[in-house]
Amino acid sequence: MKNTTEKGDAGQSADAVKTCSKCKVTKSVSEFPFTGVKRANGTMALISQCKECKSVYQREYKEKNREQVLVKGRESRRKWCKENPDKDKECSSRWRKRHPFGAKLVSIRHYAKKLGYANCTATEAEVEAAYTGKCDVCGVPAEECTTSLHLDHDHFSGAFRGFLCGRCNRTLGMVGDSKETLIDLLHYLMNPVQK
Repeated sequence: MKNTTEKGDAGQSADAVKTCSKCKVTKSVSEFPFTGVKRANGTMALISQCKECKSVYQREYKEKNREQVLVKGRESRRKWCKENPDKDKECSSRWRKRHPFGAKLVSIRHYAKKLGYANCTATEAEVEAAYTGKCDVCGVPAEECTTSLHLDHDHFSGAFRGFLCGRCNRTLGMVGDSKETLIDLLHYLMNPVQK
């Protein structure tokens, strides 16, 4: 078997080998990723680390620099979305169809941030498991609602509470999520003030 130079060459025979600069193990050149650089002779340069060592390095780097990696990823995504608005819209639409509960969570988190509320802490799986197809307060089925059921959460703690129809959700919002006000309203309905 032929041992390649330190830079390595893509397009060599299947029996060509290369030594990893990290683990020092000699492996087939197919175990080394491309650098993305094409040489003048038409071959592609290989990275000095094998795929396995490169994967471990990338995982450790992402864990150590999590916030920086997230920021860079968001910036890259925003740039791509700006340059490809039609593709972005199509991708988003497909994702929302495949992940209806995830889409609800994204929507409610965006809305909560806009209004200064705590973010909903539930996961997509928790929200999906809690979905019954009807309002958790009045029991009206989702099909009979004029809009889809609203994902309700505590605006202070972020705890997920359930699904509400538009009317129940607006009622809760109008009383400011106040239990005392709701109890007072109930007392009022049961014992109206006589004039």
